[in-house]
Amino acid sequence: MTSADPAEVEPSQPTGSREPIVGEVIEGKRVALPDGTVLDLSGRHPPPSASPVYVQFIDVIAPMNFDICPICLHDAPATREHVPPESLGGRRATLTCADCNNGFGSFEAELLLHTRDAVRGPAFTADGVPGRRRASEIAISFQEDGSAAFVVQQPDKAVMEMLRAGRLDMTYSLPRRAMWRTALVKHAYLAACLYLQEVPDTRHGHFLRVELLEACDRGTSHEMGVFATALRMMRGYDNVPAPLFLATASEAEQAMAFVGLGRHWTVAWPMPDTAAMLATRITANQRSSST
Repeated sequence: MTSADPAEVEPSQPTGSREPIVGEVIEGKRVALPDGTVLDLSGRHPPPSASPVYVQFIDVIAPMNFDICPICLHDAPATREHVPPESLGGRRATLTCADCNNGFGSFEAELLLHTRDAVRGPAFTADGVPGRRRASEIAISFQEDGSAAFVVQQPDKAVMEMLRAGRLDMTYSLPRRAMWRTALVKHAYLAACLYLQEVPDTRHGHFLRVELLEACDRGTSHEMGVFATALRMMRGYDNVPAPLFLATASEAEQAMAFVGLGRHWTVAWPMPDTAAMLATRITANQRSSST
């Protein structure tokens, strides 16, 4: 498996003049074009500036439920949690309380937008066209040759004329970095709890939960926390062996543990002070699989 690094490659203007692809997303990465054809963008490639990082699969992370919500530690969690988010292909993996499940909805929406290399609310202006014309979204799909194809969703009729003319000004909003990174922290933490088969009562576990709960309370006004800032996050582009998995990658001749969140993301193991617990669990699982 390979991931692309650095992880936070923001949507950008590619070089060269290219015809925009205008269509509607009908399912996953499939886009319906005006002529009736369907474009499959699921096999897209990393942006040309990204360097490959080779990730080695170690073990599957299996679903399980806990007696407490892994995030807020309240008793009897009752809502089914997808890890990673269902919008990114995640499956029901554990139970959390309703507040912790629903409170991160806006964070996960930002994560989906960033994962799709999309920008929100593009507005276009051009000479000879009165006013600002809009589309709901522009997403970028990198092709095998490193070029980028734009998928412009629900554009104003005049937008196509502007794009084809090649002279226009565009404004847009990028996905909120603090929010999409926090969403990844949440899902990497849940995946780690699942693999350890317990909610770690450690210093890192405590402060990570505090950061997540503060983010849930603050919502869109949340600023980047320590874990969201420090954890290494890499984009995945290859098929993966399981919806959730444990992996390793070598950095400066030192192996590091990562959590694989479906096909799209690989995140560093979020609680370094559980390294001994992690090693014990890996050994136990290897012995179990060999018998």
